[in-house]
Amino acid sequence: MAKYSPGPGACLISGSVGRTTFTHTRFGSIFKAKMIRYRIPSAEFLRQQSLLSYIAYAWAKLLTPEQRMAWVSYCATHVQRDRCGNVLVYAPYTWFVKHNLPRLRAGLPLDLLPPT
Repeated sequence: MAKYSPGPGACLISGSVGRTTFTHTRFGSIFKAKMIRYRIPSAEFLRQQSLLSYIAYAWAKLLTPEQRMAWVSYCATHVQRDRCGNVLVYAPYTWFVKHNLPRLRAGLPLDLLPPT
């Protein structure tokens, strides 16, 4: 393991940049590599991931051009506001996901047409 003695500019660095953590010890400024944490996905995470994958597949492969145009027109006529009152403009795919993900979580079938 090599020792590193940073110059005068490095003494002002504190915190992390990428995988490197800069810190001050009683022996001076040092840096060390951070450990990469690997998550073990839970069953609920894998379920949500599979639902989103199914919705993406449905958008890409199952929708007809007429159904897709219905989502485009729904997107153009329906806007939402955030809690500050700013207008949120969603893409048709985002509306499709926002509409169908709760339905699939509840065990209902996929809805290929927008709500009326």
